[in-house]
Amino acid sequence: MLLSELPVEITKQLSNLEVMEKQTVTFDCEVSKPNQVAIWFQGADKIEPGVGDWERFRVEVDGHIHRLIIENVHLEDAKKYSCTIKDKKTSATLSVKGMCLLDLIC
Repeated sequence: MLLSELPVEITKQLSNLEVMEKQTVTFDCEVSKPNQVAIWFQGADKIEPGVGDWERFRVEVDGHIHRLIIENVHLEDAKKYSCTIKDKKTSATLSVKGMCLLDLIC
């Protein structure tokens, strides 16, 4: 009898986050198997860490934990983020608060 390998499951979903502009934010999720390949998205756009518009974005894997780190968060980073591993997906929303009240000159 052959034993089939159990599929990868997301054991900790992404959580919605709120951060102040210019701060660093970290999304993290956990999966049932270590060292899986994750693909991160901002809305429908695939994130390519460290390249062009994605230079402030970093991806890390620590065994079962997958992280997306966004440094120096901009107001336009307030979007939906997703992590896909094989056929599993988790999503969350980033809210960004501006540094200036009522958009006055800082």
